[in-house]
Amino acid sequence: MTGLDTPVLHQWSLAPLCGFTHPLLTINGETVLYTWFAIGLLLISALLFRLVLKTHGRARFMALAVVSSLMDTTKQTLGAFSFNHFSFISTLFVFIALANTLAIIPWLDEPTNDINTTLALGLIAFMYTQHTSIKTIGIKKYIKGYFSPVFIMLPLNIIGKLSSVISLSFRLFGNIAGGGIIATMYFDKLVRSNVYTELLCMGAFSMIIAILFCIYKRSPLTTVLNCILFSLFFTPNMLITLFFGIFEGFLQAFVFTTLSLTYLATALQGDSH
Repeated sequence: MTGLDTPVLHQWSLAPLCGFTHPLLTINGETVLYTWFAIGLLLISALLFRLVLKTHGRARFMALAVVSSLMDTTKQTLGAFSFNHFSFISTLFVFIALANTLAIIPWLDEPTNDINTTLALGLIAFMYTQHTSIKTIGIKKYIKGYFSPVFIMLPLNIIGKLSSVISLSFRLFGNIAGGGIIATMYFDKLVRSNVYTELLCMGAFSMIIAILFCIYKRSPLTTVLNCILFSLFFTPNMLITLFFGIFEGFLQAFVFTTLSLTYLATALQGDSH
């Protein structure tokens, strides 16, 4: 699927160190590469974001709208705005969104298609939440909460805590992996025979619409761009690609960060046990 079958990209097993084999003890070289690629895109996006904020156009307005939306979501969920929590949640959302949509770039795949990646993200959210809970209520009250209402509830309280990691990581992995399987089956079985014909027909149709609406009011360059946009959004195959490649990726990133924000709000209220 990825097309990067090179000797450098392979799997390393930690079984010799642990004494037993398990998929979670396998390091996938391609997943590591895609993760670093997503981190690189995150850094580039941050630099571009800073440049956009210095302009006075639509891009700046859209960037500020996204930031404002994340700030409002953080404030409404936590009850008060905190820059530290906002930074953590925003970084988590942007990284997961980029990781989920990485497959739209040819020869790349989503790192969140690997259970090890989603489990690591779940552990990061879990550790941040527990650290916040300890800072809020204190270490003594935090430990005491594991034994409430009676000491025999310790195993159940521990399982309840760890269930948040499983909920976050397995939900993200299942949705991304499932979407990837469906998209692969669709393109392998249905699209290969008629995609070029469909693109040609819909492209011609979109060009007629673009010319009728834009050629007398816009420049030729704008008309060409409108033709391309019509071709993308009027082609069913492209709609499916955009759904599984972009919309679903951002949706799952939003669900993951919203749940993490909910766990964080519970920790700040001191009622996590």
